[in-house]
Amino acid sequence: MVFLSKTFNFIKNINNLYENSSGGNKSCSLCNFFTNNASYTKPKNMKRKFFITTALLFCLVACFAFAIVADLTGKWTGILKTPDGNEFPLNYTFKADGNQLTGMASSPNGDVPFTDGKINGSDFSFTLSFNGTDIKNTGKFYPQADSVGMDIDFNGTKMHTTLKRSVDK
Repeated sequence: MVFLSKTFNFIKNINNLYENSSGGNKSCSLCNFFTNNASYTKPKNMKRKFFITTALLFCLVACFAFAIVADLTGKWTGILKTPDGNEFPLNYTFKADGNQLTGMASSPNGDVPFTDGKINGSDFSFTLSFNGTDIKNTGKFYPQADSVGMDIDFNGTKMHTTLKRSVDK
């Protein structure tokens, strides 16, 4: 009981110090909570501040998600090293539209369009059909490095390569 009495007096003293330092027209919300002061009310604009903060946070998340998708759009180049030691130049053109990925792979033999292109956050996948063979491609976009890591599955042979954004627009 003595402890509660001392705690109550301590809180009252804090409240008095706060009132004296603020000209006597404000009170400490912590003190009002502990002293059961019914004169304390929430600020009228609390709901408005909460709504604005929530709306800004939502906009920030939406912009970040859009930036990931938007940054994948463009021309990307790299070199694929096969298990037998050969190297092939890779040239891709990606176009992101929401969760859909379209585009094509370019080679000296011509352009091959993507099928079944999907985006899930920074991960994406698509399939290329070349000479009757489906080549599954999965990748991850790394916005900090402006690069793409790609895994290519060609008839059960899995290969990995890194693509960089092309300077050619």
